[in-house]
Amino acid sequence: MIAASMATVASAPLNYVRNMKYASHAHAPDPSMLSVFRELGAEAAKIHDPYLRVRYVLQSFRIGWGTARIGVGCALGQLTFDACRHLLDPHHDASVD
Repeated sequence: MIAASMATVASAPLNYVRNMKYASHAHAPDPSMLSVFRELGAEAAKIHDPYLRVRYVLQSFRIGWGTARIGVGCALGQLTFDACRHLLDPHHDASVD
């Protein structure tokens, strides 16, 4: 669960840049990664309260309950896969995987 959540958080900035590229006008050149992060930093700098600034960035990256949901979903999926594998092949040694 922790690994899936960490992977989601690590990929969030890249997903944010991709979404900003999709949101740009069709006839305008795609914004660069650096320009997207500069714009986000400029917007965040306008917020004086550090807590609200961090919250703004996290909301922009869409890090929140969905991240926890992905982590739990991946963990439950792995548990289900392991249980099914054990039912189908009880002699399989899971420590070898």
